[in-house]
Formats: sequence, structure tokens, C-alpha cells
Amino acid sequence: MTCSRKNSLLVRLAPTFLILLLLAAASARGALIRYDFGGSFTEMTASGPWPADPRFTGTLIYDDAVPLGPATRDVFGATVRRYESGTHRTSAPVADGTRLEIRIAGRSVAPISTGLTGGLTTRIIDGQPAAVMSFNSHPFEASGGYRGLSIDFQATNPSLFADGKLPAGLKLPDLASAGISLSGVMYGDFDYGSSFMYMGTIDTLTATPVPEPTWTIAALLGAGLVFRRRFRAG
Repeated sequence: MTCSRKNSLLVRLAPTFLILLLLAAASARGALIRYDFGGSFTEMTASGPWPADPRFTGTLIYDDAVPLGPATRDVFGATVRRYESGTHRTSAPVADGTRLEIRIAGRSVAPISTGLTGGLTTRIIDGQPAAVMSFNSHPFEASGGYRGLSIDFQATNPSLFADGKLPAGLKLPDLASAGISLSGVMYGDFDYGSSFMYMGTIDTLTATPVPEPTWTIAALLGAGLVFRRRFRAG
């Protein structure tokens, strides 16, 4: 094969290589996982509007590629490793699809979440090791404490979260308990005081990988075709 024929072959294959590299880079960033859940409110710690129907539904979208921070100790002696994603990252905050939403009668109870805070806490409960993965919809406010939505998954077997991640196929039987709380938020705003809180127990949980947007793949393919035609024209 002559040098010119080799160069021609490389030109023809270049768009394909470009698309494969871009897709590989996208997949290397990790995957978003959607956890849809439901349950019932069990407790309210302050006066406020108790919903006529105690049932709630919700959605957690979690990025398993986000690494946890270094281990620290809290005031209770538990080991804590923080999780930050989306606009709640300390460095380079930008929306990335992660969020937490809770709905009452199909209506979201908090402003749209554009990231998550939380992390992994390991401690001794009743003489046995336990691990909790928790996520918050909004960051802690120094002026008003924490206000927003929270979800937590408690495992009696710490190895469930050994790699610092929620398992992609997480199921309720894997957990000792799962619950949610609303703090200082209702009807889409934060007009309620920080002492206002609902707590509930999760009794349904479904995990679903979030696929890459089809428009992203279509755009890459389109760019490759344009690239190829330009080289042919040249």
C-alpha cells in the first residue's frame, strides 16, 4: 500500500476514531443512576400543614463517579467522608444532573435541586458497625442551619458501601432502613422555620441507570459525517 493510500484510509477512518474517543471519554466520567422511591411520613417535629395523604414519592439522581472526601471524625466519634456534586461542589460548581426531589400529591415540596451534599458515615450502633449514605438537596447555610430535603440509606453491613458508592442495583432488602426528611421547606419555598421538619420511611425503591442523551450521540455522529465530507471535498 502506498503512502498516499495509507493517508487516504486514515482520513476516512478519522471521524470514526474521533467518535469512539469522545464516547469513551464520556463513559469514563461515570454514570448517573436514578433512584425512584416512595413511602409515608411518620413524624412531624413542629406545627405546620400536615398533608391529607401521608404518602410521598421522590427521585434521587446520583453520580457514582464523584469521589468521597478524606475521612474525618465528627463530635460523636463517627467516621465521615463527604460527597459533593453539581452546584454544591466546593470547587468548580456546575450543574451535572444530580438532584434530590420529594413530592407530596405529585407536587415538589422544595425548589429545584441542582446538586447534592452528603456522604458516608460509619459508626457503632448497639455494639455493631453500621454505615449510612445520606444526601441533601441544598447545602448547609451558616446563617440558618440546614434547610431542604434529605435522604439516608442505612446498612448493617458496612461492606455494602465499602467502595464509597451507592450500589447501582440497590434494593430495600439490602438496607436496615431508608428514610427522608424535609427541613424548613414546603410548597416550593423556604418560608418555614428551621424547626419545621417532616420525617418519613421509604418502602419502595427502584434503581435505573440514566442513559446518555441520544442527542449527544447524534451530534457526535453528525460531526463525524461533516468532518468526513470536508476531507473528501478537499
